[in-house]
Amino acid sequence: MAKQLLGGQATRIYCLSVLRSIDRPGTPRHIVAAPSLPDGSVNPAAFNEEGFRILDRILATANEAGVRVVIPITNQFPWHGGYTDLAALRGVDPSQYWTNQTTRADFKAILTYTLNRVNTITGVAYKDDKAVLAWAYGNELNSATDTWITEMGSHLRSIDHNHLIMHHTTRGNIRASDLANPYVDVVATSIYDNFNNITVQRIINQKDQTAGIKPYVTFEFGFSTTEILGNIMDTIISTGASGGQLWGLRPHNRDGGFYWHGEEGSGSFFLLRSYHWPGFPSGDRYDESSVMNLLRTKAYAIQGIDPPAIKAPAPPTLLPISSPSAISWQGSVGARSYVLQRATSPHGKWTVVNPEVYDDVAYTSIYNDTSVTLGERYYYRVRARDEAGLSPPSNVVGPVRATSLSIVDDLADLSQTFQHTGNLDTQTTNNRVFSERLARVARTTAAADQSLVYRIAGNPLSTRAFTYFQNLDGDFLLSVSRDGTDFTPATANVARFGEGPGVYGYWYRVRYDLARLPVDTRYLKITFPGLANSLTPQLDRVEIPYLPVSVATIKDVVRHYATTGELSAKTAARLTDDLKQAEQRLDHDGPAKAIKKLEEFQRHLADVTAAAAELLNNDATLLIATLRAE
Repeated sequence: MAKQLLGGQATRIYCLSVLRSIDRPGTPRHIVAAPSLPDGSVNPAAFNEEGFRILDRILATANEAGVRVVIPITNQFPWHGGYTDLAALRGVDPSQYWTNQTTRADFKAILTYTLNRVNTITGVAYKDDKAVLAWAYGNELNSATDTWITEMGSHLRSIDHNHLIMHHTTRGNIRASDLANPYVDVVATSIYDNFNNITVQRIINQKDQTAGIKPYVTFEFGFSTTEILGNIMDTIISTGASGGQLWGLRPHNRDGGFYWHGEEGSGSFFLLRSYHWPGFPSGDRYDESSVMNLLRTKAYAIQGIDPPAIKAPAPPTLLPISSPSAISWQGSVGARSYVLQRATSPHGKWTVVNPEVYDDVAYTSIYNDTSVTLGERYYYRVRARDEAGLSPPSNVVGPVRATSLSIVDDLADLSQTFQHTGNLDTQTTNNRVFSERLARVARTTAAADQSLVYRIAGNPLSTRAFTYFQNLDGDFLLSVSRDGTDFTPATANVARFGEGPGVYGYWYRVRYDLARLPVDTRYLKITFPGLANSLTPQLDRVEIPYLPVSVATIKDVVRHYATTGELSAKTAARLTDDLKQAEQRLDHDGPAKAIKKLEEFQRHLADVTAAAAELLNNDATLLIATLRAE
């Protein structure tokens, strides 16, 4: 666990999630209906067993790692369902939530169900589980009344005598009522500096207000420079506060890469995304690696000990691979990079595909292996690396047959494009509204006819382009060309995803698919809609699987031109015969003699129309260069 390697002794999870009116069908939530029955008892149907089994796993893992967990029950805010959504389950105005008899009974039912739940992994009831450090009434629960806190705390304490109760707010000053309430054991606040250097003094003030009365925790801090974050951590230590938590560290994704949570929006928030241990290039703009090292140092300093030496990481878990263009693994905690290896046998000999792969990707595959030989079957494994060394190898996955190569462009820059118009640029901020994707291309002005072009070194099989629209107006245009000059529009299948902006202002995701392209397509153009807003829409990712130029692909193009009439039957037969002989010589005599036959093929293009001859000649030239390099 990252928290353990960072020296952390405790962490928090987010709140129990609540079904919301804007949720898409199938959205997983902990609470899916009114929690209590008319007599005030628990409504078992209100609680999603699948969601709570995940919480079972979290607590079991925390026990294994020796880390304690704070569990907030509800939320001041509606991000994943909060008290306003609990009110909505009853049709109650949120302003009445704290006093309404039915919603109060509902919260007690949530406490009753949660505290009495028996972990399906460990067999231990939550109320008896050592993994739980404290129950928090909610996340930043500013609007809860003193009467409500007392009533709910009394009910909680009647069930659970083992754990602390925390009240977490964003208030600048600690209320006397919280210090006097017997059902508030720990006072916790969120304090965000926002580069104004105010957090240090506020921590000092709040620690003074709680001194000798109750433990105080800076439950959330962050959104600042590395220097100021260091000052904040030093202040937590020097004042004797019971701890602090940097917002917000996100773990590896079970499907590869990491989970992400952007905090961008405006002003000082615009640069910041979630942190990932031990730090990666994607976090350079907010000094992620330095902040992670600082956090580890201070986490041990508050315990009065020096950080132990870093150990080599555990092996990652390589996930099933359907294509060499989509390789992913479950990452190793603490790994800075990975060594991807490949062999033609599950027992080796292993060769290095890439000695330094970063897994700081957002909800997509990690690696595209473009060095495969078509038709070959490969086995893959991966090793994690940190400053202490390499992990043992992962599991082996294979055989994976290489049936094509792919252009896979996540548009971190425009380097994979063949050309693009001048008013396009990469966007890497405000990622939250784009499903946390890390980069996209957008127009920088409202100029019309803005486009980018990909050059395809072979026969394309299909194309898929992912885009985002703030409003579902207009469409991208996909066009194909064999010479890069004359483009023909292609009709794409369009799929739209998303239910609207929601609480975060999400944009709609729109996918364009070209299932089949002419075999002589060598250029793909993607043209942006000519909308007035220069940032609407944005291009997110492009995937183009293709067959690299070979004798077989050139034969397919000759056959295509014979069908379209650009080659006479006689010329097509002669060119096909040249290619068959080149293929035979390649199989039996080696590249040199095959190259001579390909050069003869090029001389026979004199009788071919100019456009067709140019493409066939270019493909033959590319193949000759490839053969000479072998």
